[in-house]
Amino acid sequence: MLLINYIRKNSFLKLFLILTNEYIIITISTWLSLVLRFETFKINLDQFIVLSTVSSLIYFTLFVFFKCHRQVHRYFNEKNIIFYFKIILFYTIILFFVIMILFNYSSYPRSYFLIQPIIFLLFLFLNRLIVTFLLNTGYKKNVPEIIVYCPNNSMHSIYSFLNINYKIKAFIDSSNDFSNRSIFNIPIYKPSELTLIINNSNINFLFIYDKFLDIFDKKQIIQESFKNKVIIKEIISDNNNYRIKKDIEIGSLFFREDNIHPINLDINSKVVLVTGGAGSIGYELCKQILKLKPKKLIIIDVNELGLFNTENKFKYIFSNYADLKISYVLQNINDMDVLKNIIIDNKIDYVFHAAAYKHVPILENNVMSAFKNNFINTYNLALLCNENSVERFILISSDKAVRPTNIMGSTKRLQELTIDYFHKVNFNKIKKTIFTKVRFGNVLESSGSAIPLFKKQILEDGIVTITHPEITRYFMSIEEAVYLVIQSTSLSKGGETFLLDMGKPIKIIDLVHKMIGAAGLTVKSEDNTSGDIEIKFIGLRPGEKLYEELLLEDDDSPTDFNNIYKSNEKFLDIKDYESIFSSIFKYVDSDDIVGLKEFIKNTNIGYNIDKY
Repeated sequence: MLLINYIRKNSFLKLFLILTNEYIIITISTWLSLVLRFETFKINLDQFIVLSTVSSLIYFTLFVFFKCHRQVHRYFNEKNIIFYFKIILFYTIILFFVIMILFNYSSYPRSYFLIQPIIFLLFLFLNRLIVTFLLNTGYKKNVPEIIVYCPNNSMHSIYSFLNINYKIKAFIDSSNDFSNRSIFNIPIYKPSELTLIINNSNINFLFIYDKFLDIFDKKQIIQESFKNKVIIKEIISDNNNYRIKKDIEIGSLFFREDNIHPINLDINSKVVLVTGGAGSIGYELCKQILKLKPKKLIIIDVNELGLFNTENKFKYIFSNYADLKISYVLQNINDMDVLKNIIIDNKIDYVFHAAAYKHVPILENNVMSAFKNNFINTYNLALLCNENSVERFILISSDKAVRPTNIMGSTKRLQELTIDYFHKVNFNKIKKTIFTKVRFGNVLESSGSAIPLFKKQILEDGIVTITHPEITRYFMSIEEAVYLVIQSTSLSKGGETFLLDMGKPIKIIDLVHKMIGAAGLTVKSEDNTSGDIEIKFIGLRPGEKLYEELLLEDDDSPTDFNNIYKSNEKFLDIKDYESIFSSIFKYVDSDDIVGLKEFIKNTNIGYNIDKY
């Protein structure tokens, strides 16, 4: 092993050994081809020297041209086979013409250009396999042992990708076609046997590669891995190149599959618009809507990179859905002329409004941006939908809208009041837009959640910052939250505030401990000074609550679906809505931040900065 490491670090020595190795193969294949041709081991020495020299010169010229010295011999798969086969093809053609020139000398066999390349190619492949085996055997004495969960058609390429740094103990065939068989002498099992394999194997990691893996199965896999202290790693592919995603899987653990039923929202004939569709919640919303096969989906977002990534992901995920129609619109929703044209030209039926600023500390210092984007844009979009008889308008709201203690929460509360107002305006109309809002708490992995920050701190920084040891939050997986939003839409008749049952609130400190364990790390403390991750408390930020709420009033009603409730909140009079809205528009138009903040403190939207 020390000798291999020394050779690897010395580039000149490594090149010398590679060239020597190639020359030996050429020499042996030349000798053997002449033996086969003349059926005797007593070959003509002069003939052997000339042919081996010519063959060597041709091959080493191609060796340099194709940069064979840059090949990593520890990796040898079907791509390497194709690479060397191409070189030998060129080698054979050139050798043929050289032999033709040598035909003037009757002692040189014309069949040499056919026999020698075949033997050379076989010896070359055999040599590479032996080198690969020897290097990997010496290198893999202390490598982690792993299980790989992937479809059978990816096993060969996944093996080539992982085999260098890991010892694969078993494959789990997610497609369930090749179970009880083996590949590369590695056994293949069914997904149902995963628990048994994990329990009976001393493995370090479980690698998952399956773009169609159902969240129900994913949760079971992650839970079983957590229980046995096995670290989950996800493999993703970009342009047919694999890489290991640097991440911590946690979201699927919060998915409550018992509450999930088939969505009865029929949107096959509907044109759907999603604002903020490249955001975390918007993206998942679009993904689940596409599975319901709408007539057309229009995705609007101001984030160019996010929109680009969303388009690429959907091309990958929905590659078998040939009839899907999706439009990706790079646009800020403050341009009402553009939005009006989109709504009219596409005859929009449903609008899911997910576009909003969500980060509490940032909005505390950017008050006007918060009110313009979250409130005024929502009001104008709702007005457009109302004027153009859009069938449904669904607002994605937040628990921070309940008795808000910060600018972000107050703008979300004003979004909700906007929905209430337009419902009241439409109350007695025969043809009207159905305005509905869905309110829920923190969604794991969403852009406004602390989870992505915690992941970065755990994986890169070594210190996790938490505002307070007692701070709690409701958490729900992003898949379940969006499922319930769509299911709520099927219940809406107008004016409802649907609440998603977030379960029991979770202490942030407990969640962080889980995440650190999922990363295969330990917490540094007085009892464990050699731990990997330090937890630091930094104090509550401006406008931040210790506890979140979902109800304005302690009055809600169940619906036909588990985990969806309807809040029985009182509406204001239309004149009160209009008075509040006109005052806010006036303060925003005059850029009066002081006046605006004072107004929302004193009006009846529930804003109370001094409460928490």
